[in-house]
Amino acid sequence: MLNFLFQEYGAEAQRGANKFIDAMALDRIEDFSEDVWERVQQNALDYLIYEYRFKNRKTGVENYLSDNVGDEVGATRIFSQIVGTQFFSEFEIMRVDRREYFVELEDIYRGEKYKVYDVGLSKSISDKGTILARIGKVDGLWAMLSPESEVMPFTRTERAKQIIQECTPKKARLDSVKKAMRFRIDLRTKREKEIENDINLDLTSAEARKMLRDAFPEIAEKYGVTLSWTQYTNKIRQETDCNPLDLLAEIFPDDGKRRSEKQMREMINYFMTSWNYLPHNSLNGKSPNEMAKEMDRR
Repeated sequence: MLNFLFQEYGAEAQRGANKFIDAMALDRIEDFSEDVWERVQQNALDYLIYEYRFKNRKTGVENYLSDNVGDEVGATRIFSQIVGTQFFSEFEIMRVDRREYFVELEDIYRGEKYKVYDVGLSKSISDKGTILARIGKVDGLWAMLSPESEVMPFTRTERAKQIIQECTPKKARLDSVKKAMRFRIDLRTKREKEIENDINLDLTSAEARKMLRDAFPEIAEKYGVTLSWTQYTNKIRQETDCNPLDLLAEIFPDDGKRRSEKQMREMINYFMTSWNYLPHNSLNGKSPNEMAKEMDRR
Protein backbone atom coordinates (compact mmCIF):
# COMPACT_ATOMS: atom_id res chain seq x y z
CA MET A 1 0.00 0.00 0.00
CA LEU A 2 2.64 2.56 1.05
CA ASN A 3 4.98 1.52 -1.78
CA PHE A 4 2.11 2.10 -4.22
CA LEU A 5 1.26 5.54 -2.80
CA PHE A 6 4.83 6.84 -2.83
CA GLN A 7 5.62 5.34 -6.23
CA GLU A 8 2.45 6.62 -7.91
CA TYR A 9 1.99 9.94 -6.10
CA GLY A 10 5.53 10.76 -4.94
CA ALA A 11 5.69 14.35 -3.68
CA GLU A 12 1.93 14.52 -3.08
CA ALA A 13 2.08 11.47 -0.79
CA GLN A 14 5.00 13.03 1.06
CA ARG A 15 3.02 16.25 1.51
CA GLY A 16 0.17 14.24 3.00
CA ALA A 17 2.43 12.59 5.58
CA ASN A 18 4.13 15.92 6.33
CA LYS A 19 0.74 17.55 6.93
CA PHE A 20 0.18 15.20 9.86
CA ILE A 21 3.71 15.65 11.22
CA ASP A 22 3.46 19.45 10.99
CA ALA A 23 0.19 19.35 12.92
CA MET A 24 1.98 17.65 15.80
CA ALA A 25 4.00 20.85 16.39
CA LEU A 26 7.04 18.85 17.48
CA ASP A 27 9.12 22.02 17.58
CA ARG A 28 7.28 22.89 20.80
CA ILE A 29 8.29 19.64 22.50
CA GLU A 30 11.71 19.66 24.13
CA ASP A 31 13.91 16.57 23.83
CA PHE A 32 11.30 14.16 22.48
CA SER A 33 12.66 10.62 22.20
CA GLU A 34 13.29 8.49 19.12
CA ASP A 35 10.38 6.34 20.25
CA VAL A 36 8.06 9.36 20.06
CA TRP A 37 9.40 10.29 16.62
CA GLU A 38 8.88 6.73 15.36
CA ARG A 39 5.31 6.72 16.66
CA VAL A 40 4.60 10.06 14.98
CA GLN A 41 5.89 8.70 11.67
CA GLN A 42 3.78 5.55 11.98
CA ASN A 43 0.64 7.56 12.65
CA ALA A 44 1.45 9.92 9.79
CA LEU A 45 1.43 6.94 7.41
CA ASP A 46 -1.85 5.74 8.93
CA TYR A 47 -3.28 9.20 8.24
CA LEU A 48 -1.93 9.11 4.68
CA ILE A 49 -3.68 5.80 3.97
CA TYR A 50 -7.08 6.45 5.56
CA GLU A 51 -7.65 10.21 6.04
CA TYR A 52 -5.62 12.39 3.70
CA ARG A 53 -7.44 13.46 0.53
CA PHE A 54 -5.27 13.55 -2.59
CA LYS A 55 -5.94 16.04 -5.40
CA ASN A 56 -8.43 13.62 -6.92
CA ARG A 57 -10.39 13.80 -3.60
CA LYS A 58 -9.74 10.14 -2.84
CA THR A 59 -7.97 8.76 0.20
CA GLY A 60 -4.85 6.63 -0.13
CA VAL A 61 -6.73 3.37 0.28
CA GLU A 62 -9.38 4.46 -2.25
CA ASN A 63 -6.67 5.26 -4.80
CA TYR A 64 -5.05 1.88 -4.17
CA LEU A 65 -8.34 0.06 -4.78
CA SER A 66 -9.10 2.10 -7.91
CA ASP A 67 -5.75 1.07 -9.35
CA ASN A 68 -6.33 -2.60 -8.54
CA VAL A 69 -9.89 -3.11 -9.78
CA GLY A 70 -10.62 -6.77 -10.35
CA ASP A 71 -7.87 -8.05 -8.07
CA GLU A 72 -9.79 -10.07 -5.51
CA VAL A 73 -6.88 -11.67 -3.67
CA GLY A 74 -4.47 -10.64 -0.94
CA ALA A 75 -4.28 -7.04 0.21
CA THR A 76 -6.86 -5.78 -2.26
CA ARG A 77 -9.53 -8.14 -0.94
CA ILE A 78 -8.78 -7.07 2.64
CA PHE A 79 -8.67 -3.33 1.97
CA SER A 80 -11.91 -3.46 -0.04
CA GLN A 81 -13.62 -4.66 3.15
CA ILE A 82 -11.80 -2.22 5.43
CA VAL A 83 -12.51 0.93 3.43
CA GLY A 84 -16.24 0.93 4.19
CA THR A 85 -15.98 0.13 7.89
CA GLN A 86 -12.80 1.69 9.24
CA PHE A 87 -12.85 4.61 11.69
CA PHE A 88 -10.61 6.25 14.27
CA SER A 89 -11.76 6.96 17.81
CA GLU A 90 -10.96 6.90 21.50
CA PHE A 91 -11.82 3.60 23.16
CA GLU A 92 -12.01 2.31 26.71
CA ILE A 93 -10.64 -1.20 27.26
CA MET A 94 -13.53 -3.23 28.68
CA ARG A 95 -12.15 -6.78 28.56
CA VAL A 96 -9.07 -8.66 27.33
CA ASP A 97 -9.34 -12.34 26.36
CA ARG A 98 -5.86 -13.75 25.85
CA ARG A 99 -7.17 -17.22 24.98
CA GLU A 100 -9.48 -16.12 22.20
CA TYR A 101 -7.12 -13.27 21.15
CA PHE A 102 -9.56 -10.38 21.31
CA VAL A 103 -9.98 -7.11 23.15
CA GLU A 104 -13.42 -5.65 23.83
CA LEU A 105 -13.39 -1.89 23.29
CA GLU A 106 -16.06 0.72 23.96
CA ASP A 107 -16.16 3.80 21.74
CA ILE A 108 -16.18 6.75 24.16
CA TYR A 109 -18.13 8.98 21.78
CA ARG A 110 -20.73 6.54 20.46
CA GLY A 111 -21.13 4.17 23.38
CA GLU A 112 -20.88 1.14 21.08
CA LYS A 113 -18.74 -1.89 21.92
CA TYR A 114 -16.46 -3.79 19.52
CA LYS A 115 -14.77 -7.15 19.88
CA VAL A 116 -11.42 -6.52 18.17
CA TYR A 117 -9.32 -9.55 17.23
CA ASP A 118 -5.54 -9.10 17.35
CA VAL A 119 -3.14 -11.74 18.67
CA GLY A 120 -0.31 -9.36 19.51
CA LEU A 121 -2.55 -6.73 21.04
CA SER A 122 -4.45 -9.20 23.22
CA LYS A 123 -1.17 -10.50 24.64
CA SER A 124 0.43 -7.12 25.38
CA ILE A 125 -2.35 -4.66 26.19
CA SER A 126 -3.31 -3.65 29.73
CA ASP A 127 -6.58 -4.91 31.17
CA LYS A 128 -7.83 -1.38 31.85
CA GLY A 129 -7.25 2.02 30.30
CA THR A 130 -8.04 4.16 27.27
CA ILE A 131 -6.58 3.88 23.79
CA LEU A 132 -6.68 5.90 20.56
CA ALA A 133 -7.03 3.51 17.65
CA ARG A 134 -8.36 2.81 14.17
CA ILE A 135 -10.41 -0.36 13.67
CA GLY A 136 -12.11 -1.96 10.67
CA LYS A 137 -13.90 -5.15 9.65
CA VAL A 138 -12.26 -8.01 7.78
CA ASP A 139 -14.23 -11.18 6.97
CA GLY A 140 -16.92 -10.17 9.44
CA LEU A 141 -14.55 -9.56 12.39
CA TRP A 142 -13.25 -6.28 13.78
CA ALA A 143 -9.48 -5.88 13.52
CA MET A 144 -6.93 -3.33 14.76
CA LEU A 145 -5.62 -1.21 11.86
CA SER A 146 -3.59 1.56 13.48
CA PRO A 147 0.02 1.27 14.65
CA GLU A 148 0.51 0.16 18.22
CA SER A 149 -0.88 2.86 20.50
CA GLU A 150 0.13 3.60 24.05
CA VAL A 151 -2.55 2.82 26.60
CA MET A 152 -3.48 5.85 28.68
CA PRO A 153 -3.92 4.70 32.31
CA PHE A 154 -7.33 6.20 33.00
CA THR A 155 -11.00 5.42 32.45
CA ARG A 156 -14.16 7.51 32.74
CA THR A 157 -17.20 6.98 34.92
CA GLU A 158 -20.44 5.87 33.28
CA ARG A 159 -21.89 9.31 34.01
CA ALA A 160 -18.95 11.06 32.31
CA LYS A 161 -19.30 8.85 29.24
CA GLN A 162 -23.05 9.54 29.11
CA ILE A 163 -22.40 13.29 29.13
CA ILE A 164 -19.79 12.97 26.36
CA GLN A 165 -22.16 10.90 24.21
CA GLU A 166 -25.08 13.28 24.76
CA CYS A 167 -22.94 16.24 23.73
CA THR A 168 -21.39 14.59 20.68
CA PRO A 169 -23.55 15.17 17.58
CA LYS A 170 -24.57 11.99 15.78
CA LYS A 171 -22.70 13.02 12.66
CA ALA A 172 -19.55 14.01 14.52
CA ARG A 173 -16.34 12.43 13.32
CA LEU A 174 -12.85 12.27 14.75
CA ASP A 175 -10.30 13.85 12.47
CA SER A 176 -6.85 12.32 12.82
CA VAL A 177 -5.22 15.71 12.32
CA LYS A 178 -7.18 17.07 15.27
CA LYS A 179 -6.14 14.04 17.29
CA ALA A 180 -2.58 14.87 16.40
CA MET A 181 -3.02 18.44 17.54
CA ARG A 182 -3.42 17.64 21.23
CA PHE A 183 -6.10 15.01 20.60
CA ARG A 184 -8.79 17.60 19.99
CA ILE A 185 -12.25 16.53 18.96
CA ASP A 186 -13.53 18.21 15.83
CA LEU A 187 -17.30 18.26 16.36
CA ARG A 188 -18.93 18.87 12.99
CA THR A 189 -22.64 19.50 12.90
CA LYS A 190 -25.05 22.03 11.45
CA ARG A 191 -26.25 23.38 14.79
CA GLU A 192 -25.10 23.51 18.41
CA LYS A 193 -26.99 25.01 21.34
CA GLU A 194 -25.68 27.93 23.37
CA ILE A 195 -27.89 28.31 26.44
CA GLU A 196 -31.46 28.39 25.08
CA ASN A 197 -30.41 29.89 21.75
CA ASP A 198 -29.14 28.12 18.67
CA ILE A 199 -25.68 28.97 17.37
CA ASN A 200 -25.17 28.38 13.66
CA LEU A 201 -21.70 26.90 13.10
CA ASP A 202 -21.42 29.11 10.02
CA LEU A 203 -21.08 32.12 12.35
CA THR A 204 -17.74 33.88 12.28
CA SER A 205 -15.58 33.53 15.37
CA ALA A 206 -16.18 37.21 16.16
CA GLU A 207 -19.97 36.74 16.08
CA ALA A 208 -19.84 33.60 18.21
CA ARG A 209 -17.51 35.24 20.75
CA LYS A 210 -19.86 38.21 21.10
CA MET A 211 -22.80 35.88 21.79
CA LEU A 212 -20.73 33.98 24.34
CA ARG A 213 -19.62 37.17 26.07
CA ASP A 214 -23.16 38.56 26.21
CA ALA A 215 -24.41 35.32 27.78
CA PHE A 216 -21.51 34.95 30.24
CA PRO A 217 -22.90 37.02 33.19
CA GLU A 218 -26.09 34.92 33.26
CA ILE A 219 -24.18 31.65 33.00
CA ALA A 220 -21.66 32.69 35.66
CA GLU A 221 -24.37 33.67 38.14
CA LYS A 222 -26.48 30.60 37.42
CA TYR A 223 -23.66 28.07 37.82
CA GLY A 224 -21.44 29.71 40.42
CA VAL A 225 -18.54 30.66 38.14
CA THR A 226 -16.25 33.01 40.08
CA LEU A 227 -14.08 33.99 37.10
CA SER A 228 -14.39 37.19 35.11
CA TRP A 229 -14.92 36.96 31.34
CA THR A 230 -11.21 37.69 30.78
CA GLN A 231 -10.16 35.01 33.28
CA TYR A 232 -12.58 32.54 31.68
CA THR A 233 -11.23 33.11 28.17
CA ASN A 234 -7.65 32.91 29.45
CA LYS A 235 -8.36 29.51 31.00
CA ILE A 236 -9.31 28.20 27.57
CA ARG A 237 -6.54 30.10 25.77
CA GLN A 238 -3.85 28.69 28.06
CA GLU A 239 -5.06 25.08 28.25
CA THR A 240 -2.24 22.57 27.74
CA ASP A 241 -3.27 19.15 26.43
CA CYS A 242 -6.10 18.89 28.95
CA ASN A 243 -9.36 17.05 28.44
CA PRO A 244 -12.09 19.70 27.91
CA LEU A 245 -14.27 18.03 30.56
CA ASP A 246 -11.49 18.39 33.15
CA LEU A 247 -11.35 22.13 32.50
CA LEU A 248 -15.15 22.34 32.58
CA ALA A 249 -15.14 20.75 36.06
CA GLU A 250 -12.54 23.31 37.19
CA ILE A 251 -14.46 26.34 35.88
CA PHE A 252 -17.97 25.21 36.87
CA PRO A 253 -17.59 24.19 40.54
CA ASP A 254 -19.70 21.56 42.24
CA ASP A 255 -21.74 23.68 44.65
CA GLY A 256 -23.53 20.70 46.12
CA LYS A 257 -26.77 21.49 44.31
CA ARG A 258 -28.32 18.75 42.21
CA ARG A 259 -28.48 19.90 38.60
CA SER A 260 -31.11 18.70 36.20
CA GLU A 261 -30.30 17.08 32.86
CA LYS A 262 -31.40 20.30 31.14
CA GLN A 263 -29.04 22.38 33.27
CA MET A 264 -26.13 20.00 32.66
CA ARG A 265 -26.74 20.13 28.92
CA GLU A 266 -27.00 23.94 28.99
CA MET A 267 -23.77 24.31 30.95
CA ILE A 268 -21.81 21.88 28.78
CA ASN A 269 -23.14 23.32 25.52
CA TYR A 270 -22.01 26.79 26.58
CA PHE A 271 -18.56 25.54 27.55
CA MET A 272 -18.03 23.42 24.42
CA THR A 273 -19.10 26.33 22.22
CA SER A 274 -16.53 28.44 24.08
CA TRP A 275 -13.90 25.74 23.54
CA ASN A 276 -14.61 25.56 19.81
CA TYR A 277 -14.77 29.33 19.13
CA LEU A 278 -12.34 30.94 21.58
CA PRO A 279 -8.61 31.13 20.74
CA HIS A 280 -6.06 28.59 22.05
CA ASN A 281 -2.36 29.32 22.39
CA SER A 282 -1.65 25.73 21.35
CA LEU A 283 -3.33 26.51 18.00
CA ASN A 284 -1.25 29.65 17.44
CA GLY A 285 -4.00 31.88 18.78
CA LYS A 286 -6.74 30.40 16.62
CA SER A 287 -9.87 28.51 17.62
CA PRO A 288 -10.60 24.86 16.71
CA ASN A 289 -13.42 26.16 14.49
CA GLU A 290 -11.00 28.42 12.59
CA MET A 291 -8.48 25.56 12.21
CA ALA A 292 -11.18 23.23 10.87
CA LYS A 293 -12.25 25.82 8.27
CA GLU A 294 -8.64 26.32 7.18
CA MET A 295 -8.21 22.57 6.66
CA ASP A 296 -11.44 22.36 4.68
CA ARG A 297 -10.14 25.06 2.32
CA ARG A 298 -6.88 23.16 1.63
